[in-house]
Amino acid sequence: MVISELATGALIAANAAAASVFGYPLPEMVGLPYARLRDEMGKPRSKDGSVLELELVSNPIELEGRACLLTFIHDIRPNAALERRFALLSEHATEGVTLTDTVGVTRYVSKSAERILGFAPGETIGTRGMGRIHPDDLRKLTLPKPGETVTNVQRTMHKDGKWRWIESVTTNLRDDPAVRGFIANFRDVTERVESSERLRRSESNFRTLIERLPTATLVHRGGTFVYVNPAAVAMLGWDRPEDLIGRSSLEFVVAEDQQLLRNSMIETVKTGASATVEVRMVRRDGKIVVIEGKAVLLDYDGEPTHVVLANDITERRALFTRMAVADRMLSVGTLAAGVAHEINNPLAYISANLQILASELPKLLYGEGTPRFAHDELESVLADAQEGAHRVSAIVRDMRTLARPEDSATGPVDVVGVLVSSIKMTHNEIRHRARLVQTFAEVPLINANASRLGQVFLNLLVNAAHAIEDGHVEANEVGIRVYADEGRVYVEISDTGSGIPANVLPRIFDPFFTTKPAGVGVGLGLSICDRIIESFGGAITVTSRLGFGSTFRVSLPTTTQVAVELVKDPEVLEQPRSRILMIDDEAAVGRAIRLLLAPDHEVVNVTRALEALAKLEGGESFDLILCDVMMPEMSGIEMYGELRARFPAYTRRVVFMTGGAFTSQAREALEELGVPRLEKPFSEGALRQAIALVS
Repeated sequence: MVISELATGALIAANAAAASVFGYPLPEMVGLPYARLRDEMGKPRSKDGSVLELELVSNPIELEGRACLLTFIHDIRPNAALERRFALLSEHATEGVTLTDTVGVTRYVSKSAERILGFAPGETIGTRGMGRIHPDDLRKLTLPKPGETVTNVQRTMHKDGKWRWIESVTTNLRDDPAVRGFIANFRDVTERVESSERLRRSESNFRTLIERLPTATLVHRGGTFVYVNPAAVAMLGWDRPEDLIGRSSLEFVVAEDQQLLRNSMIETVKTGASATVEVRMVRRDGKIVVIEGKAVLLDYDGEPTHVVLANDITERRALFTRMAVADRMLSVGTLAAGVAHEINNPLAYISANLQILASELPKLLYGEGTPRFAHDELESVLADAQEGAHRVSAIVRDMRTLARPEDSATGPVDVVGVLVSSIKMTHNEIRHRARLVQTFAEVPLINANASRLGQVFLNLLVNAAHAIEDGHVEANEVGIRVYADEGRVYVEISDTGSGIPANVLPRIFDPFFTTKPAGVGVGLGLSICDRIIESFGGAITVTSRLGFGSTFRVSLPTTTQVAVELVKDPEVLEQPRSRILMIDDEAAVGRAIRLLLAPDHEVVNVTRALEALAKLEGGESFDLILCDVMMPEMSGIEMYGELRARFPAYTRRVVFMTGGAFTSQAREALEELGVPRLEKPFSEGALRQAIALVS
């Protein structure tokens, strides 16, 4: 503080703080003209003449009868530094800053606000900021209470006339004496809001798409459904998504396929997606459907979730089965001449040997003439006839296995055994075109279906043969190699034929694609082979050079299952004498069975099921009924139904005999009944074993 006399303008008193601010010793301050404390512009100055950042507040007073001026001197240099710092922060901040008084009038706007809304700070001073807010958003605006801070997002008018989304954080400081108003920090969030809106619309559109998608979409977390679309609900035969949400996915999968689904889940977690898998699922009505699905791991409601896209391929699988059977039949037709040749060869010497025995038998039994052959020669003739019959039986068995339409069950399979059977059937196709070179290593069993695997090998062998022109056997070869490596069994079938053009090679597994002339093939063979091997967990690949030949490589996973060894000719055991009713429309079969079992058993032969029922109605008693399956007038299945209705005790004494030709209904009935059966032709040992099993 300083006190100056108005009349003279001289300082009559000063305190130490004033002397320090102006740079004078305190004694020098007294008597100093007051005008020395200011420059010509009226700004405070120090003793050395430098301008000072001071605030001077003067008030007139009377001191000892003299008119004086009391001046308070405030050093505002620290405040100036703070204001400068605040100005720099507000000017360079990304957010705008405003100060609004208690009635909503803008008192301060930072320079950064100009970048956000296009207004220079001075343009909005003294205006009401609320007037630039969109009317719809103004009604929803939340104002803070004293001392409270609130956040609002609203549309605000830019200087260019466009609406911008502004996020503001407003604090009510109207009770603070230093502010007496509202301080708001705001920023432009237009891009974020519009992006969020686009995302919301995208999610809405995506959900609409999923809801309307014909592909079943099942979303599960830890195996429990959290979302299913209408297609999935319909696929499983339910009414509403709520019927499935919250339930375990394994609940709808048949027991045998549940481990396959678990493995798929593990694969999805490890790699982010699973391979396409097929599982059987149970609908609400109990019907089993085949579902093909692929899973991916995605975030759903903020958590990792399995999203499965699935299709009901039951009809497609049934169609594929029918196509596969048709292709097998086509293969049988293609091989008919060769099979006939393989059968006719043993039939030729069987017939000749039977004629020899027929001519020699009277001489041996009744002495009618001199025998032409010694006993050991006749034994050889009989042995050859039996061996020929076994050969024919084996060929028929191979054909029957190939033609079995509904057999789809899998189990431990000996690859070499199936391959050898297929080689026998294609022998006639190959032998006129190439030498057969076989290299078989000892390999483990695989899990497959022998009939379908045989179909694959048959197709590949026939294709290899047809790739080679007739007439140059020594110059060409069909190679077959079997080996195992790292848990898989490999079968390679190669030829030295014409090869496959590079532009054709990628399409050879496509359905209905063929390079054969019209009427020779329909282009399904390799496609079906590929699908069959894939269903066993394997793969087919091919390499080829035009003019040098091709190699098809089949890869199949091994199995730890143990194959059940079938005893082809079981030991004939001593049995108590039984009375057997033999029903077969081929009388010769009945006579042969009667002679084969005599004198150990009594066999009563009939050729009609109705005749057998008449004997039972007449009171005749039998220990066993041998019954053919396919017979005119009344089939063996129908005969069994009559026994169940009228003579139920006999249902446990029936053994069916079959030549392998079934209707689909007969096959289903045989599987359902579980009655023991003998496949014709059967050996005496197999027949006696069946009698022992049932009697």
